[in-house]
Amino acid sequence: MFPQRQPRQVQTLVDRLPRAAGLTLIEAPTGSGKTEAALAYAAHLLATDCAESIVFALPTQATANAMLDRLKAAAPRLFPKSGVNVVMAHGKSQYDPTFIDLRAAARPATVQSDAEALVQCADWLAQSRKRAFLGQIGVCTIDQVLLSVLPVRHAFVRTLGIGRSVLIVDEVHAYDSYMYGLLEEVLRRQKAAGGAVVLLSATLPYVQRRRLARAWGARGELDALVPYPLVTHIDADGKPIAFQPDEAHRPESRSVRVELQVESEGFPGDDICARILAAAREGARVAVICNLVDHAQRLARLLRTTATDVPVDIFHARYQFCERQARELQVQERYGPNATFGGGRVLVATQVVEQSLDLDFDWMVTQLCPADLLFQRLGRLHRHERSRPPGFEQPVVSVILPKESDFGRHKYIYGNVRVMWRTKEMLMRNAQIDFPAAYRDWIERVYTEDDWPEEPDDIVQAWDKWNVKQRAAWEDAQQLARGEATVFDDDDSIQVFTRDGEMSLTILPLKDGALLNGRALESLEEWERAEAINQHSVAVPASWKGFLPPAHEGIYRLPMQEAAQGWVAELDEIRLRYTEEYGLEMQLL
Repeated sequence: MFPQRQPRQVQTLVDRLPRAAGLTLIEAPTGSGKTEAALAYAAHLLATDCAESIVFALPTQATANAMLDRLKAAAPRLFPKSGVNVVMAHGKSQYDPTFIDLRAAARPATVQSDAEALVQCADWLAQSRKRAFLGQIGVCTIDQVLLSVLPVRHAFVRTLGIGRSVLIVDEVHAYDSYMYGLLEEVLRRQKAAGGAVVLLSATLPYVQRRRLARAWGARGELDALVPYPLVTHIDADGKPIAFQPDEAHRPESRSVRVELQVESEGFPGDDICARILAAAREGARVAVICNLVDHAQRLARLLRTTATDVPVDIFHARYQFCERQARELQVQERYGPNATFGGGRVLVATQVVEQSLDLDFDWMVTQLCPADLLFQRLGRLHRHERSRPPGFEQPVVSVILPKESDFGRHKYIYGNVRVMWRTKEMLMRNAQIDFPAAYRDWIERVYTEDDWPEEPDDIVQAWDKWNVKQRAAWEDAQQLARGEATVFDDDDSIQVFTRDGEMSLTILPLKDGALLNGRALESLEEWERAEAINQHSVAVPASWKGFLPPAHEGIYRLPMQEAAQGWVAELDEIRLRYTEEYGLEMQLL
């Protein structure tokens, strides 16, 4: 499947896995080649007629975009005897550069041969997110897969496409209880259709592994005390079989030294900021990962003001979509394995760098987050073998803990304060994190449903309330999957009915009725207008709804005035400012 590479770690198990439909769980470290293992196994299933296609589902649009390039390269090897349709499905897939190239290649002037018929078929498939599941390779966000079990129009198209495919779901640990309620129904239906599922995760707790296995119909309970990394295959009869790489192919041990700092709101203090700038001057590439967009904006501005000689980049989700895409490419160029810019520099970012982006840093500073997400972040620390600046030869993470006992605003990002508290305790008790053992030891300790003896009462009570809400969300999802509600197949409904918690709102910044770049919407054809709105919209938290003007067709049009720096809108006691450099910022007046 990948002739230029030697199989490593879980990839060495692919030839031992059953060539039959079933549920396969691949648990392996970040950057260990889980994706390649899943694709190689899918190739075996395709070759033995256990499936006809591949559907690859990811948690976000950004991760789906990143995966498209990899699948485009692998497509000829997955389907060596014929041309192949690679189609992407998510709300903004039509604006991804790779997908645009694929569609452009699928538009011959005439249909005179089987090859030309194939590429015209690819273009037809690309015109609809539903049709993406009828192609040979479909790349999508998880929402599109979850929709297959909801009572939407043309749901049978998704169901048919998924049922004939190897369904690969990445980052399966990243979904909440509501989404698990739908995902479990997807597994049940995929099994009934005789299909295959491959689930990927670096940090899957036992409680989640058990839920997924039960949904497939596993006989008995999975062993809670299992090695790592691990591949578990559950066949059509529910029989589980575990596979582990031999000693020679297990991941090398790796230790990350932990430094802790306690700061108000978890915001970096003067000392750590001085160290960040000094590290960049010494040639280090430094990542500072914030949980809150406004923290990232504030910190980037502070670092730039303090030291104009240090390059400081900023990347988060609150940009116009076209500018966010450009920034993502810029970040990959500057901090990826083939970075073209020499010397030290600083990237201030949010959770957008946690998944699927191949970035490599010499030192990492991060705000406290749940252990599994912390490990995802650490997957970008010393990710590749290369020379490091003096003083940064060993991986070190500096974790900033919020001084507030209730974790302040960070608790609204992650919800489960017990997981936050336990992660903090594990960090305080361990001077270093030892991988790969931590993927089992830490994750099981942090996510066990059993109480810790020393847990504070307020943490236990907060978790009890959170758990009740999670159970209710799971039951809501199950009820929805049984067809006891009406769902519409459009972008807004997709997110509302496939994801729980705080959903994003879509803001369209305007100046005198035109886009901020001066382009007048009213002068555009309908299709051009729709594209312009998608390209220049900004995703913001649902909590902003209270001070925004009324939405029109799901879009909050925001009139702004040009100011000395960017564009400004004042709404009641709120000022919103948009700049190309910092994105959309909110200030209290």
